[in-house]
Amino acid sequence: MDSLSILLGLVFGWLLCWGYRAIRLGSFHQTAISIIQHAEREAQKIEHEKKTALSSQETKMREERASLEKEWRILKQERKDLQLENLHLSRTKKALSEKENAAHTATKQAQKQLEAISKLSFEEAKRELWLRAEAEAKKDHEKRLLEWQAIYDKECQARASSLLFCALERKVQALTKETFVTEISIPDKTISKLIGKEGRNIQTLETLLGVNLLIDEAEQKVRISAHDPKRRNLAKATLEQVLSEEKITPVTIKTTYEAICSSFPKILEEKGRDACKILQLEDVPSTILKTLGELSLRTSCGQNALLHSIEVAELMGIAALELGFYAEKAKFIGLCHDIGKAIPLKWGESHAVAGSKFLASCGVEDEICQAIASHHGESKMTSYEARLLPICDRLSALLPGSRRDQDPLFLEMVHQCEQVATNMPGILSAWAHYGGSHIELVVRPEPQMETQPLVTSLEKTFATLNLRFPVKVTLIPEKCSFIPRQS
Repeated sequence: MDSLSILLGLVFGWLLCWGYRAIRLGSFHQTAISIIQHAEREAQKIEHEKKTALSSQETKMREERASLEKEWRILKQERKDLQLENLHLSRTKKALSEKENAAHTATKQAQKQLEAISKLSFEEAKRELWLRAEAEAKKDHEKRLLEWQAIYDKECQARASSLLFCALERKVQALTKETFVTEISIPDKTISKLIGKEGRNIQTLETLLGVNLLIDEAEQKVRISAHDPKRRNLAKATLEQVLSEEKITPVTIKTTYEAICSSFPKILEEKGRDACKILQLEDVPSTILKTLGELSLRTSCGQNALLHSIEVAELMGIAALELGFYAEKAKFIGLCHDIGKAIPLKWGESHAVAGSKFLASCGVEDEICQAIASHHGESKMTSYEARLLPICDRLSALLPGSRRDQDPLFLEMVHQCEQVATNMPGILSAWAHYGGSHIELVVRPEPQMETQPLVTSLEKTFATLNLRFPVKVTLIPEKCSFIPRQS
């Protein structure tokens, strides 16, 4: 019984083991089959991709091959064309060589014929040709030199004119309108006091002063009439002092007149000193200062002599700086050039010669005296300043308003033109002066400034101002060069 149980247990155990093994083997088999199937699918996929890639590569290779064959055909055609072109070039070169040889031969034959006709060798003919060409060139060169000389002379004249315009800086002076009559305004209440009882005061004034007095009660003015400007000035100063007194008597008039006469030389000297201060001149002797003050009492063609001398001195100083001369000496010459008009003249002696002698007696150097003596051509000019003096003298005399006419509106227009021009961009400086029927505006622009647009802009600006006189613009493109004189 026990053996049977054991046997049955073994049999059952074996059956269990076999069943378990059969089950496991079945699952492994299924897994292996699925793996194999998956591998087969992957292999088919890879093979398909390989076939696709191979097909694409073959297609690409066929296209590249077709392209290469096409390029080969093109290159083959180009090579053929190049061979034809080389052949054509070689033929052309050969033809040109033949023509060159023919031309060379023809040249030699023509040269031989020319030598036979001219009876000159080639070298002799070449030398003759060079000589003729040299003669023609020399003649043309001389002609060009004459043309350039004319241009150079014209340019020099233009530069000289520009330089004078640079020196002509506008200095408007308060020019006197008095020639023979001086007017003084008086209060209405002092007219009777001035006349005095039975006209004694007015008679005393006329006798002492040596002038004629005319009292205009309507305008409340006293007109002093005399040919002597010194007497008119003494009379004016005496009357102004007398009118300030509370009581006017012949004694008061005489005392006042004597005091004015004693102080008048100092007044004249102070006027001369003021003129030197304006020009920054120092160490001028008092005798010269007093005589310069006398010029303030003189007029020439309606122009005050002292103001004219100051203006000439300013022009002389400006021009001397431009030209490289001695500015201080030039200004002194300009200030004293008419000093002879303030001293008594001998018969037949001009003011230029008299002024020169007077300055020499005051210890002034000979060069200055000679320059003043020669400014009207009465003696030889020996210095640059002497040559400059008559030019500046004429410039001052020709300024608008300096001779007989002083139009405030015209002077205002001149200043307006200068101010408008200097306020415009690109302009360094500007000067305006009278040009006959127009105002001449001289402008110095900045370097590298375009001139035509600047002139157009100025003309448009002046057109809008509605001036009574037209404005003509002149540009100075560059500063005139000059080699200064060595000291």
